[in-house]
Amino acid sequence: MSDISDLESRLSAALERIGAKVADLGTAPTEVSGEGSGDMSAEVESLRRSLENEATATAQLEERLRAVTQKQEDAEAALAAAEKKAAEAAAEVEGLRSTVDADSEANDEADARIDELTTKVAELEAALEVEKSARTVAEADAEAARSALAAAGAGDGGEALAANREAMEQMAQRLRRMRRMSKGVRENNERLRAVVEEKVVDAGLINDALKAEIDSLKAQREAEIAEADVILTGLAPMLAVAPPQDAATEEDA
Repeated sequence: MSDISDLESRLSAALERIGAKVADLGTAPTEVSGEGSGDMSAEVESLRRSLENEATATAQLEERLRAVTQKQEDAEAALAAAEKKAAEAAAEVEGLRSTVDADSEANDEADARIDELTTKVAELEAALEVEKSARTVAEADAEAARSALAAAGAGDGGEALAANREAMEQMAQRLRRMRRMSKGVRENNERLRAVVEEKVVDAGLINDALKAEIDSLKAQREAEIAEADVILTGLAPMLAVAPPQDAATEEDA
């Protein structure tokens, strides 16, 4: 801007000088002697050269003024472009910040879900241990019932033996089903543990684990019912041959 002001000042001064020379020429006397005419011609020639020089200088100044003006416009355009890029960069940074905040919230939710899954895996493993213990007890009871069945069948006949065998077969089937359900619970627990380690939330896998646990509990319940049936079937012959307590009391009387 200082260059433009300087050029404008010089241009104004040159124009003022030209105007002053032209005014002097307009007010000069028209009648002069020969010697005076020669001096006047020389002065006019000198003024003409000065005018031409001033015109040349003025043209140069105008050219410099245009160049400086163009340079200033280019600088302003570059500044505007830089400001636009800065605004775009600021918007991009803000978008990235929002994305990071959203990712942080998602990570917090994932961590909470992983903690929940970890607790669920521990609960399923505890339930599996209970089922294993129940299965062991049921198998022991079944073995005892088989022994009692063999003893009862040896002394009582084929009908009771057939009934006991049927009850034992039902119990064995239900125990096998409980084993399959327990195996399914173990497999789902392993998949849940892998999901927890990978920090991935899988709602379908959680539903499968809950369904497997429910099926296992049903199988355990059915095995317990079958065990009770076997025990009752084994006790039936003994209850049938035992004398009624009231009758024994009357005979003693």
